[in-house]
Amino acid sequence: MVNQKNKKHLIIAGCSYFWKVNKEVYPDNIPEAFLKGYQIHDIGLSSSSIEYIKESIIHTIGELLSNGTKSSDIYLLSNLTNIGRFFIKYPDHILNNLSDYYKKINRIGKYTTSSLITTCSNDYKSNEVKVWERRIISNIESSRLPVQNFEIYLENVVILQSFLKTNNISHTLFLMNNIFEGWSENFNHIYSNLTGPIVPDLSKTLHIKDMSEYCKYLWDLIDLDSFVFHKTIGNNYGGIDEYAIDKFNDNDSLYVSNPKVNDYWYGNHPNTIVYSSFSDCYKISDKIINNLK
Repeated sequence: MVNQKNKKHLIIAGCSYFWKVNKEVYPDNIPEAFLKGYQIHDIGLSSSSIEYIKESIIHTIGELLSNGTKSSDIYLLSNLTNIGRFFIKYPDHILNNLSDYYKKINRIGKYTTSSLITTCSNDYKSNEVKVWERRIISNIESSRLPVQNFEIYLENVVILQSFLKTNNISHTLFLMNNIFEGWSENFNHIYSNLTGPIVPDLSKTLHIKDMSEYCKYLWDLIDLDSFVFHKTIGNNYGGIDEYAIDKFNDNDSLYVSNPKVNDYWYGNHPNTIVYSSFSDCYKISDKIINNLK
């Protein structure tokens, strides 16, 4: 029997774009790293914020290290979510109005968390919780400038990378789609008005570091070498969405729902086939295996 301390651990984190593997439906599209017998920690959570992603990763790795797992036996594979999602920890007086299931899947350590996406998980919340959440959202929105969403996002990336480097944790990060470029002065992203399966040239748009001086200082602290980006002309930080469109064109069978119905190509969750191809293209599985020898 393999001692728990000697196991190899693969942590899969992120939002609903966390790494997709479906051995039953797509048995021929499984990267080798997922067939090596590593202990898989699936901590990705739909609609989660960058703060949730950062904290769930730090907590999971921290527990492994505290239990004697060597840093060389841990690999992190995580997507980073979109900008502007919130993050709270529920106070005690709210917990009794949440289902046990909801508290289980949204737990980090001893706390139950939420990204305050009011369209998600409503069946697991009482009306009291829904009213409380709407009030919290209103309070956050009325007390935060739009530019702070960008600053908070970059702060959390810097903190996450600092933790990973300090603890010598090998990792690969990737994006849903390019949220480092494509912005306008009014904080809107060009992708929100795109029609058709295209990967646009973003060279004439604002970079995330242009949103404020603080964003620039934070950007200069980020290690871009730990990311995998799909680059096309004028689009330097593409993620899974850009890869799917660039490599598979308008193949609507590769998405959770048909993107042609509402011209919905960004944020529509490509399936396992796309992720497997992304891994092959950028040697992600090989990186994991080489680091977990």
